[in-house]
Amino acid sequence: MRLNGWVLLSTMFQTNKDRFVAWLVHKLLPRLTRGDILVLDT
Repeated sequence: MRLNGWVLLSTMFQTNKDRFVAWLVHKLLPRLTRGDILVLDT
C-alpha cells in the first residue's frame, strides 16, 4: 500500500509455483519501484 492507495490487491486460491511466478512477473513486479518494501502473507 502506498500513500495514494493499493499497489496490487489480489487473492489466489489453490495456486502452484508456476501460477505464483506468473503472477509475480506479470502483475506485481511491474508495479514495484526501487525502495518499495514487499510483505506477503499466507
